Amino acid sequence: MGLRLSEIHINECGPLSKQIWKNLETKNLVLIYGKNESGKSFLIDLLINSLFKNKKDWGYLRGGINGKVVLVGSLLNSGGPEPRRAEFSPKSRSANKLDDYFVKLPGAGLPAELGKLLVVRAGEAEIIRHEHGLTVEFLKNLFSQKRIINEIDSRFPDAVKNAKINEDEGRINFVPQKGNEIKNYYDLLDKQKKLNELWQDVNEKYESGELKTLQDKKKALEAKKVKLELARRHLAYKLAQEVEKKKKELEHFPRPEEIAEIKRKIEEFKQKNREVAQLSGRIKKLEEELKAGADVDKELRLQERARRFKALLFSKEKKEKQEELKKLEESTNRLEELYKKYREKVLTQKQKEKELESKRPVVEEYKWLEVVKEKYANLIETGQKPFAALKPARIITFLLALVGVILLLFNKTGLALPFLLLFLLGLILVLWQRFRPQKSPEESRELQAVKNEFREKFGRELSSRADLETQAKVREKDFYEFGTMTEQLQQLKNECYHLLTELSLLAPEGLPAVEMGERIEQVEKILTENRTGVERLKQEIEDISARLSKLDVEEKDFEYEDPGVEFSRERYEQLKIKADRLAQRQAEKSDYARQVEKYNLELDELSQEISRCFQQKFEGPIEPEQWEEKLREAENETKKLSEELSNKVGALSGLGISEEDYLAEDPGETYQPAKLRELENELKEVSGSITEVENKLHDLKKDIAFQAESDYTLPWDKLLEALFSKMEQTREELKKTEAILLSKVLLSSVIKDLDREETEKIEEILQAPEVGQMLFSLTNRYKEIYPRITDDGKAEILCVSDGTDEFPLAELSTGAREQVLLALRIAFIKKLLRNRSCFLILDDAFQHTDYERRPLIVDSLVELANQGWQIFYLTMDDHIRDLFQAHASCLGARYQFIELSS
Repeated sequence: MGLRLSEIHINECGPLSKQIWKNLETKNLVLIYGKNESGKSFLIDLLINSLFKNKKDWGYLRGGINGKVVLVGSLLNSGGPEPRRAEFSPKSRSANKLDDYFVKLPGAGLPAELGKLLVVRAGEAEIIRHEHGLTVEFLKNLFSQKRIINEIDSRFPDAVKNAKINEDEGRINFVPQKGNEIKNYYDLLDKQKKLNELWQDVNEKYESGELKTLQDKKKALEAKKVKLELARRHLAYKLAQEVEKKKKELEHFPRPEEIAEIKRKIEEFKQKNREVAQLSGRIKKLEEELKAGADVDKELRLQERARRFKALLFSKEKKEKQEELKKLEESTNRLEELYKKYREKVLTQKQKEKELESKRPVVEEYKWLEVVKEKYANLIETGQKPFAALKPARIITFLLALVGVILLLFNKTGLALPFLLLFLLGLILVLWQRFRPQKSPEESRELQAVKNEFREKFGRELSSRADLETQAKVREKDFYEFGTMTEQLQQLKNECYHLLTELSLLAPEGLPAVEMGERIEQVEKILTENRTGVERLKQEIEDISARLSKLDVEEKDFEYEDPGVEFSRERYEQLKIKADRLAQRQAEKSDYARQVEKYNLELDELSQEISRCFQQKFEGPIEPEQWEEKLREAENETKKLSEELSNKVGALSGLGISEEDYLAEDPGETYQPAKLRELENELKEVSGSITEVENKLHDLKKDIAFQAESDYTLPWDKLLEALFSKMEQTREELKKTEAILLSKVLLSSVIKDLDREETEKIEEILQAPEVGQMLFSLTNRYKEIYPRITDDGKAEILCVSDGTDEFPLAELSTGAREQVLLALRIAFIKKLLRNRSCFLILDDAFQHTDYERRPLIVDSLVELANQGWQIFYLTMDDHIRDLFQAHASCLGARYQFIELSS
């Protein structure tokens, strides 16, 4: 299995809903169908963005797409036998893409352009965007290392590519002579020619003339001068040796600065000894003063204990007062709270009593209505006639109804009507007699009295029991509220009683059994007394706190035992002043003692330092009493040696020879300053003569200085050296430049040969039988394809032939070009993968093809799928969908149809 799509995860992809397609590696042909705006192009962009790094050949691709594509196959495993699984996502820009895997395959790898062959997007069958369509140049990039050759060739200018090597003249001819490197080459040739001509003039005018004789004489004089200079250098060497010897002798003595330092330290040592003596005297005086003031400290400690003991007493008193205040405040707060509640309850009780009095008439009316309602009912019932007295009338009425019904049954309607009318009259009479009230005179008076009282109370006539019930209903709520309020009033009275009881318990002597108003006055009086007591205690605590604060003693420092003396603020302050003065004296003594200790340490260090200095310079310990005498002796000896050293150094300095020019070996010549001056004068005369002759050769020297890029004022020998050096430098630069250009010319020639070979290789690939077979299989017309050079000679294009006529690929109809490019696409992939199977993603790759040719292309793709290839075909064309559905049945389970819905 070369390479197959296994899974497609769609997360954010335009109108497509979130979904996952799995196990696609088991499918050889997947047809994805969807109408416009169903997300087909979004799906193609997801696949391209996920799989490929180089996406410019596909044009504009949508952003904001997210998902994942999973591939399996041996091509992902560096060509190994076992298939490998790899995931690709649009967001994984830094990770390896499919074109990276192609390039990294073993051997020469696969070209990154292979990715462009695997996908056809949006019906765009063109493999590359070019005015001539698919070109031979693209095929060279695809099937060879043409990219590398082009990259190398692009670095060579046209002048290098067209250059000719002239072996007779030993040079390279460039046409045109453009470019910095080529211009530099010709400049070097001209420069070499000019330098050679100038050297020839030097040989003719300088080497055989008067100047040469004078310069030889000058060289001889300079050689003699050199010998005297060597003698001077040797003399400088000997003087330097003597100077070093004197310096070593001086090293055994302190240097002047060291002597000055030792003197300073000795003087410092003596000064510190004097200061130690003065400080010791001050310490002795302070010790006597401190001894006399020992009793002050003892008395101060007693006063301090008395102060802390007094603070303890104040603290205890303060705590007692605070405890008393706390109890009194709690009692007062509780009393105020109960008093407030009691007042509120009393006010609520009075309010309830007023509300009860306002509802009492309504409650009395309700009670009267309840009593009268029963009485009224009884009076009404006793006024009815007994029904038994109407029995004869009932019998006659019944008989009349019976006769009327019988006549109706016999259809005697005329006779039946009178009997029925009589029956109705009799029934009315019976009912009237039944319900007409019959009252006694006494009962009538009672009923009338009830009605009169009802009229007086409610201002309306009593006509029935319903009037009584209506009035009772109106007053029923007030009646029950009255009962509830009565209970609440009683509860308030009970609560007031309990609160009054609690107030009596809190009062110091209880509350007398007097009127409520007097009790309230009594409670207010107690509250006033308690508030006064609270303020008094607070003031007392504040006074105690002030006295305690003045003592300035923390609780942890209290004295719990009586020291036996009374604390006196005045005496305490006097003792503190004395103690502070003594402490100051003690501090001064300690300070003096520390200074003495510090000086003693410094004296020890100074003594050791001075002793070390003497021991290092005089090779033995010296007692402090001998320090100054020994130092004077060393100073005198050092002065003597320094004068001798100064004379030697002066003589050495007069020779004017630096240390690196000293000569240890004797040159066999004695340094004579007079002889050296004589040689220098003679050299001066010869140099003047040389200058006169050189002025005559001025133009030649000027040319040499210009060509050698040197200073015109230099002597001839220096200028000639510079000229020779410049000739050698130019020769080397020309040699190096010519070698580089020659290598480029030869390499350009090799690249031309390689390009011809690559063109022949492409022609061989295009003429391969499998390419022709695939071309004819999909087009059913064209049998071969081959390269041709355009009329302007700037490009190699592809042409197809049906055996009779030849057609440039770019000039074919859209449908025909789709068929040819699809055939080439498949043939090229097979060639590159060496017939290993792979996947193809075709987005309406032949939508412009004639309907008659479409079945042929579908059959070819189905046959390709049968051979193990995996083909994804996306279409919105119903005809193409139906063709695949009909022709793909031979694939069975290896075929899958997916319909996209927006």
